[in-house]
Amino acid sequence: MNLETAICGDNVKVLLNLDELKKSDNLKDANIFNILFGFVNEGFKKVTLKKDEDGYITIFKDYHITSHEVLNFLYFVRYGKCKYENNIECMEDGKKKDAYINLFIQTLDEMATKGVLLKLGPFPVFDEYIINMREKIKQINMNKKNEKLNNPMTPEEDKNHLYYWLKSYSCPEPVNIPNHENLIWSVTNTCNNDEDMRLFHRCKIPTPV
Repeated sequence: MNLETAICGDNVKVLLNLDELKKSDNLKDANIFNILFGFVNEGFKKVTLKKDEDGYITIFKDYHITSHEVLNFLYFVRYGKCKYENNIECMEDGKKKDAYINLFIQTLDEMATKGVLLKLGPFPVFDEYIINMREKIKQINMNKKNEKLNNPMTPEEDKNHLYYWLKSYSCPEPVNIPNHENLIWSVTNTCNNDEDMRLFHRCKIPTPV
């Protein structure tokens, strides 16, 4: 195992496993990075990583790359994904998952627009990952939009006019209509102007064709 310590642009030190970087499939065809780190030298003069008087690799400091940016890069090298992706895949829908989706998108954007992946790139595997994740996030947002349309929690979200709505302090009685099961009112939300009042909805009966 070939371990080296690198000093970053914020003067924080990070430990690098050069063997891991050299063999990583996630750095495939990252030609500039691999040349700068001396992993390949086809047609070029062999490059030796510059070190300071303390023996620390200085490439990240020389290119003003922070330790935070380096660690995000190393996470991708090791796992082939960005931080917070596991949270998106494992968590149930809700505000907490939405927060992690926002953190994930922010991290992805930061990695693409600064740090190792911008300054020492291109990195074809990462570029392909961005394209795939954009489509995945787009699908998540589309599913959330469809969920709101099909299961609205407020009259404003009921764009397709699927429900009857009312406000009440107690659950209304089910509606009895011949040839239909009792239509039950379901609580969806509280009312902003009165915490004791609830918002209810029930399905509309399709109009016979």
